[in-house]
Amino acid sequence: MERHIQLKINENNLLSRLGESFTNKDTFIKEIMQNAQRSGATQLEINTTDNTISFIDNGNGINDFQSLLTVAKSSWDIDIIKKTNAFGIGFLSSIYAADIVEVRSGNSFVRLKTQDLLDGKSSLVQTSYSETKGTVIILTGDFETKNLEFYAAGFSIPVIINGINAHRDNALNEDYFIKADFGWVKLHECATTNSKIYLQGQEIYKSILAGAKNIIHLDDTKFLARLPDRDKLIDEAVVLKKIDDWIRLYYQRKVQKEVEAINKDSAIDKIESVFNFAKKWNSEALNSLDFIPAHDFIDMSEIDLRIGHYEYEYENDWEVLSGVFIRDNLKNKNIFKTSQEYIDEESMDCFTFCKISEGMMFFNYNNYDEGHWIFSMASDANNAALKVRAINSHKKVDGPDINNWLWRKTYANFCKGYHLTLVFDKNGKYEEKSISVRQAQDSIFSHTMHEYFIVDANNSYKALEALFSSIGFFNECSHNESEENASSDIFMAFIRRNRASNNIDLLRELLTSEIRQSIVPNELVGKKLSFRWDKELNLIDLKVV
Repeated sequence: MERHIQLKINENNLLSRLGESFTNKDTFIKEIMQNAQRSGATQLEINTTDNTISFIDNGNGINDFQSLLTVAKSSWDIDIIKKTNAFGIGFLSSIYAADIVEVRSGNSFVRLKTQDLLDGKSSLVQTSYSETKGTVIILTGDFETKNLEFYAAGFSIPVIINGINAHRDNALNEDYFIKADFGWVKLHECATTNSKIYLQGQEIYKSILAGAKNIIHLDDTKFLARLPDRDKLIDEAVVLKKIDDWIRLYYQRKVQKEVEAINKDSAIDKIESVFNFAKKWNSEALNSLDFIPAHDFIDMSEIDLRIGHYEYEYENDWEVLSGVFIRDNLKNKNIFKTSQEYIDEESMDCFTFCKISEGMMFFNYNNYDEGHWIFSMASDANNAALKVRAINSHKKVDGPDINNWLWRKTYANFCKGYHLTLVFDKNGKYEEKSISVRQAQDSIFSHTMHEYFIVDANNSYKALEALFSSIGFFNECSHNESEENASSDIFMAFIRRNRASNNIDLLRELLTSEIRQSIVPNELVGKKLSFRWDKELNLIDLKVV
């Protein structure tokens, strides 16, 4: 015996359960708004009270009241149905949101008690004594109306909410939008792929990232939203990729045009702007230019190489150079690349060499295309090692103990100078560069060797005192001025004691530096003085014999 089955609908169950499919309590608002748009309205008024919300449009009105209550049947003509994908379920959202729905259009009106409708009862369409132009829909019940401005923001026709024109900053205006194959685009001036997307004037997607967003209006003949709320795109991932690809291609082409329009003599603000823009969207376009803005190089004159400080925080705010560098003029420069946001123990060696050798530090290089010519000149600062060798060392002693600022034992090497040799990675091969230093103000500390290299030089104490204040021998955890001054005294006493070749030289230098710097009274001329120092070489007793 043959048996046949077919799809059937339990109408009573469907009607009673359909309301559960609407996940948003205010879905009815945007559905009624879109119906007004489809009817050809040029304006929509929305008014609210404590328990009512009314919609008044000046569109073409309603010809068939039954179509409002028939699932999957639309009263719109065939062109509108094809254009807007009107499915015939939108008005039903108001049935499940309100207790009473009143509809007026033309010379007809109907007052619907929603529970009666759900119980299968019919409602009488009555004739009105006055004709209503367009459509008036009044809902009575407990509503959420806080999102009215939100629903109006991208709507295609003016919306008046309780007598006030709603802001429609995101509405489609072809004077400000670019036509794309998927719809219309208004690009934000900040140049981003983050977007807010509208379908039929209602927001259907927003990038989760904070900040500026493009405004996209999709062509509603090409894209569909999921029923019944229609608050999410069908094939959303595919649509988002299509939009993202379009935006990126647009900016890549724009970069190419802007790069072709500048040269080394262009205004520096323009050059920097184009480079920053290109590094975000099409860095490869910069490879053909024979110049590079100096603002991508750290101003090494503003860097204090702090002895003993393993991290010298700059909080991503380096002082940078200005102007432009020409490719040919950089060929013989010591150029190092770094993505560092601060100087730490690993990068200290290269920063030290770069500063002392008057080299150049190229940073934030990750935003440049790997084929850019600057990389053929630049060495990797993050994988460099510094070797230090004293020149004519005459004394090597234990380093000063100042506030226990360093947990490891240190040494001090007093010398006429030192050789710096930097071993670094350049294009996958290890190379080295060397420089000789004989200036007292360039005395340094080697983290690898835990050794100070104190350069001897005549009249160099002021330079060393200035060096001390900048390189921070004192305990940086205290930031106590008196403690810092005391530490400075200890440091300078340590230097004087160890630089002198004998006690007489030490006394002569101390007297020269401490006493003759002040005005000597006439009564002391030719007199003999008696004095004593403590172990830190502080003067504790002085008298005339």
